[in-house]
Amino acid sequence: MKAATDDFVVNLLAEIDQRIPLYAKAKAEAVYFDHFRKSDLSRLRIEAEEKGHKTSQERDDYARTHPDYMAMLEEYRDAIEKSEGFRLGIKSRELKLGLYQTQQANSRVERKAYGA
Repeated sequence: MKAATDDFVVNLLAEIDQRIPLYAKAKAEAVYFDHFRKSDLSRLRIEAEEKGHKTSQERDDYARTHPDYMAMLEEYRDAIEKSEGFRLGIKSRELKLGLYQTQQANSRVERKAYGA
């Protein structure tokens, strides 16, 4: 039985190790898109001013509804989704390891209590 449980732990740790670089890359991409979103919004506000939009609200409306900005938001959303998927996958495996540790501790206490 011990070999099977050891395999369980080894497999979970291997899965976490495999996901760490994927998560790091996805997180970096999400952060990049966050910064790019801000600069793209600024660029489009300047473009709006050059096209004659006088008020701040007009420039902001132009920028936030521009097709380039909307397309970039979709890419940003996808990057966040990917990053969070990897993060939650790692977290799930960490929770499974914690549950396994608790079960093992409970089993040891039970064996000790019954003299097994």
